[in-house]
Amino acid sequence: MAKSEAEVALDIAIKKTYRAFSRRVRTDGDASDLIFKKLKQQKRIRCQCGCMKVQRSKGSRVFICMTCKAKTYFTAGTAYEGAGRLRARLGVIYFAERNLILTASKVSQLFKVGSGTARSIVLNQAIILNETMPDSALELTGQEVASLIYRRSCETPARRPPIAEQEEIDNEVSQSEACKNAGNSETDFTENVDVDGFAPDLSDAQKQVFAALSNVSRSADDLCILTGLPAGIVGSSLVILHLDNLIEELPGGRYTRITLREKSGPLTSSPNDFAMLEVLLNAFHTFIKLTSKGVSRKCMQLYLAQFWYCVDKSRWHKNDLFNLYLDHAPLGHQDLRNFVSSNRLKLPLVSI
Repeated sequence: MAKSEAEVALDIAIKKTYRAFSRRVRTDGDASDLIFKKLKQQKRIRCQCGCMKVQRSKGSRVFICMTCKAKTYFTAGTAYEGAGRLRARLGVIYFAERNLILTASKVSQLFKVGSGTARSIVLNQAIILNETMPDSALELTGQEVASLIYRRSCETPARRPPIAEQEEIDNEVSQSEACKNAGNSETDFTENVDVDGFAPDLSDAQKQVFAALSNVSRSADDLCILTGLPAGIVGSSLVILHLDNLIEELPGGRYTRITLREKSGPLTSSPNDFAMLEVLLNAFHTFIKLTSKGVSRKCMQLYLAQFWYCVDKSRWHKNDLFNLYLDHAPLGHQDLRNFVSSNRLKLPLVSI
């Protein structure tokens, strides 16, 4: 299959960036030298005895104290502790700083490392980035990214397609909300959403229908039961809400809000935020389809974190990621293996 112009341009950018990186870092020893130099600039090279005068052979991860002659691994306590293939790890950082997020297969191909090692390197970076997401990050349902879930994972139910993992999450959330709302009156569920602040021009019936809709899809019959409104009024309200771009219709005659939910609060009252989120999500879809074609639900949050790193220029600057590795504790194999994206995906709202 012929590549698109965007894919061809991406391949060219990757090759050009790899050549530039290779001129600077040819071996794991060169990578070790760079890490040592950065730690020394930050005055973090010192022996346990307190002495900062040390000796080190070029390319080595060990320095020797000039006073007590003790040997110290200077990568200890950083994300590089005990990690092999330092050149590949620094290469992934180098590419990311230039807005080129590499897949594990591309890392394996470029840096001549095994597929397992390449996957570990990519996951390591993504988890570190994800941990730095601000508390103000918005929560998304899986529906906004459902079309990107192409790959199975260990969380995917047996003999089910990849999207089944998201469907099970939706069912779990739906059951949880049903239990929470059991016995609630119309006023109870309406008070949870600032409908007047968000969409003041709606009629009372339209506000009731909008408030009854949640991140989990509902049918028109469900909405009639929840609101107590006649089917005709519910149907006309759904039409108006859809025209106002407040809800979307899903296959099977089900409806859901176009969701923009803050981490700890109700829907935002700013329509501009909806527009910004739509731009972000469209860019994220392009980002995934251009790089990995599709991902698993299990790792979706990690791809969102990498995407955020690429687009949030007010937060991330040159060498920030390199320094983050130096400040981060080492991640073990279990940390990488056990990561599962939460039910609510997170993405900071940024202008692009």
